[in-house]
Amino acid sequence: MSIADVPEQAREKVIVYDPENDRPGWFFLSDLRKQNQDGSYPCSVLHASQMKLVRSPANSKISNGEKHVVRFFTASWCGVCTQARNYMKKERIRFIEKDIEKDRGAAQELQSFAKKKGVSPDRLNGVPIFIIGSEILFGFDPGTIKRKAQGG
Repeated sequence: MSIADVPEQAREKVIVYDPENDRPGWFFLSDLRKQNQDGSYPCSVLHASQMKLVRSPANSKISNGEKHVVRFFTASWCGVCTQARNYMKKERIRFIEKDIEKDRGAAQELQSFAKKKGVSPDRLNGVPIFIIGSEILFGFDPGTIKRKAQGG
């Protein structure tokens, strides 16, 4: 995607993905309205816990049939989490990754959601866990993740 692909009214706060600096739970936020003298753009690094996802009316269309952003609860040691992350990137499924061991808020968010859904705390002992829309999914099933992210 180039800067020209971003509508002017949406250029103030743009999440930039840099595969060379991929750190789960961290994002680059750039202001594409003003270019620096060296040709770069102002950029800050934010943790996922500092972000709030907001869809502007100008950009209310969802690409690739997506309807939901996937909340993806992980741990750094989890190999299946790595497979799931790579799959969602490849399939261009929008997700927010939250490491429940490093981010106390992520663990609390997951526990709170599970409690509202009547899920036993014992089910929260393993990762990956996904929240898609109003559902909680345990383990990694690529077809289910894709279907649920598309609203199915």
